Amino acid sequence: GSTATILAELLRAHGLRTGLYLSPPFVTVRERVLVDGAMLPEDAWAGAVRAMERAEVLLVLGSSLVVHPAASLPMHRPPGATLVIVNRDETPLDGGADLVFHQDISEVLAAANARMRA
Repeated sequence: GSTATILAELLRAHGLRTGLYLSPPFVTVRERVLVDGAMLPEDAWAGAVRAMERAEVLLVLGSSLVVHPAASLPMHRPPGATLVIVNRDETPLDGGADLVFHQDISEVLAAANARMRA
């Protein structure tokens, strides 16, 4: 992590844009993904967590659920909230999801739309 951070700083000092993924984070989950040295803003992260805490149904569409901090958002859903995952490949949360579709998102959404209109 520290070597990658130093390298990213050197590249930025030479005018290059950088993206950095750190695992595990040094202090907070927000620092795992940095764009040009900037963490996800605290208010954006806090708002996303609050939304998860109020969710009755959580749809995860097209995410591998391995890149943090976004991958940790489903962990903030309240007990009893329904988790639906639509992703072509398996995810680490498939086993705890209520519904899992390993298909293209457009196919699943088109089928759901057709079913709701019937």
